Amino acid sequence: MGTEESIYISVSNQAYKQNKSNILNSQANLLNILKHIHHLKVLSREKNDLKAKILKSSLSIINDLDSLQEKMPHPKIQKSKVRQKDVKGEMPKKVEDKATGDIDKELLKIQEKLRELNS
Repeated sequence: MGTEESIYISVSNQAYKQNKSNILNSQANLLNILKHIHHLKVLSREKNDLKAKILKSSLSIINDLDSLQEKMPHPKIQKSKVRQKDVKGEMPKKVEDKATGDIDKELLKIQEKLRELNS
């Protein structure tokens, strides 16, 4: 390879400051992104630790329930009687929440006002 040649260009002071400012802002943004990525990694590790803790807790609960079921007495009831009681049971009626009804009324009023404004 031959010799290295240097090329010089003239840039106005205002353009230099603007470009330097853009470079510094880009660097600051990259550092902020790196900080957020690090924070996400930490949160991911904590999430995995909490998942493992939940799994361990749920397994111990399941084991406790199994041991309780083993200790419970087994009733001698005919299955047909149990099914008859289930069939006779009524489904609970849905009760509309008063707050939901109020919200719906308010939404209708607002929609009506919007129609009047757009007319």
